[in-house]
Amino acid sequence: MTNEAKLIKNVKTELKNLDKAVVKLQESYQHCKAIGVYDDDVVADALSIRFARASDIFTQKILTSVVILSLEDFDGFIDKVNICEKLNAIISAEDVFGIRRIRNKVNHEYAGQEIIKIFNDTLKYTPKLLANIEQTNSYINQNYKNKDD
Repeated sequence: MTNEAKLIKNVKTELKNLDKAVVKLQESYQHCKAIGVYDDDVVADALSIRFARASDIFTQKILTSVVILSLEDFDGFIDKVNICEKLNAIISAEDVFGIRRIRNKVNHEYAGQEIIKIFNDTLKYTPKLLANIEQTNSYINQNYKNKDD
């Protein structure tokens, strides 16, 4: 098996993990969207944690693999995201940068009044995360669907 085939196989495995994370994120998002305002720490925590998990798999594993498979050189997160936008593997680099900022807040700054802002930002950016994931899935299926066989 070539390195490319191994990487494609790994991407497909990570996509399955991402699909599971997305299902849980969508459940939390629908519940919180129905409520509309920050109301319950447990519910808000579930949404934030699931958002961070899905965004980690997406940005760190999937997008990194997309760029490596494209044979483009990159040096860090900003380069990686900009290359993905250029490849049409994501909808918007700005959205992905926003997703990353929220993920960092969830993982590092989750305290006090910031909780409500993080909750509202997570509600706002969850559809953007899901749309970019869908775009990347389409890109991978279009470019690598039968290449690991």
